Amino acid sequence: MMNRHRRFFRSGLLCAATAVSLALGGCAPGEGEPGAYNSEQGSTAMYAERVYSEYQVAAKGRIWLSVSTLQSGALSDIADRSVNETLGVPDYWIQMDQRGMDITALRREQRAEDMDEWSVPVLLTHFNELGRPVSEGRYRLLSVQVMMDTVRSEHKVLEACWEQQGECVVMDPVLLQADSFSRDRKALLMAGWAPSTSHQAAVVMLDAGMPIDAGVADAGIPDAGPLFPDNGGSTPTTEGEGSDAGTSCPIDAGNPDAGNPDAGIPDAGIPDAGIPDAGIPFPIDAGTVNDAGTVMAMMAPPACKKCTLDSNPEWARKRTNYPAYTRNYRNVYGITMVSKSMGAQEVGVACAVVGDACKSSGFGSSAASSCWTNLPFTCACDNTGNQAGNSADGSATRSWAETKCTHRLVLDATVKWTKEGKDSEFTIKWETSGSVDANGGQMFDSCSWK
Repeated sequence: MMNRHRRFFRSGLLCAATAVSLALGGCAPGEGEPGAYNSEQGSTAMYAERVYSEYQVAAKGRIWLSVSTLQSGALSDIADRSVNETLGVPDYWIQMDQRGMDITALRREQRAEDMDEWSVPVLLTHFNELGRPVSEGRYRLLSVQVMMDTVRSEHKVLEACWEQQGECVVMDPVLLQADSFSRDRKALLMAGWAPSTSHQAAVVMLDAGMPIDAGVADAGIPDAGPLFPDNGGSTPTTEGEGSDAGTSCPIDAGNPDAGNPDAGIPDAGIPDAGIPDAGIPFPIDAGTVNDAGTVMAMMAPPACKKCTLDSNPEWARKRTNYPAYTRNYRNVYGITMVSKSMGAQEVGVACAVVGDACKSSGFGSSAASSCWTNLPFTCACDNTGNQAGNSADGSATRSWAETKCTHRLVLDATVKWTKEGKDSEFTIKWETSGSVDANGGQMFDSCSWK
């Protein structure tokens, strides 16, 4: 098995630039070039430092890195020996799991020879076959200091650059996929990729369960115009998604300009000199007389309530969208060996009035993910679909939509999920083998009258 692995691995390294034929079709179209830094994004100066900066930021405090230059020169000066020999490959590596632009987990593990591309000689002369002549390249031998889980370590990496082509590759035997992850993350940032949360404002309800509406016809003022005109003379404004404006309970019923409750309702059939038979939407305090002997219509503020999320009393609906993205894994020469297209996911919780109760419900969507690999890698993907569960009384909801892809060298990659628990207390359990990428998540919230 080991000899078979090495034979496939050597051919897979250069599949895009050589005539090597692979049983499953070789490299995908357009994936043959080294995934090197492109001159359109900037110069090759300090390329490795930018790679490790992206990595450390994405890890959100899980790791600390420091980079220093040990020596530099023409790439041809060190091309007569393997990169393994130049660096001295440690007996451990650091694997990561990621979700979008974030590194969600880091693990320091012993190297596994049957899964290790550094278990075979890594030769700089292979770049000649990839259109990156060694004679035109320059290198920096770097020291990378690492602090993770209170453990300090140090290892060497090689940065190879072709200034005229504006391309670089960082060859790191410990922080696996650091270079590839950094470039993909930078591309997502440039594209504006980010999960986004939006919401919808609540609608105010009268005690009778009636939304406050223009004209309030049921209250005895047909065609009288808006009772609360800030809403533009129609159903109370439901703020567009992304707005943080809510609809608050009105205190003053009547004069929209002055907010004076005993000023009457303009154009509603309540002349200053008296109170006609119709047009009083709320009870009056009979017998209140001003100095001129005119009976004043003392309008009682309407009792009102909102069915809203407990996480924000002004919101009746909230959702989080996780856009689709692509993640590529490249070998030490920069050739894409695995590509994962992570499907878009959405989760949300909404409040609604059911009878006289304020209830919650979940909604969302879960697009499937896909992947492809070059030998000897394998990959697998799965997604949960839109999962939602409500508490027994209907007030609380959990919404869940998630997808994961794994890949693995030689052995079969696997991924599956199960739903455990019930009602709003359910959870999703994942079982994976290989390196994991994910998209999506969960949302929990509850609704009540405010």
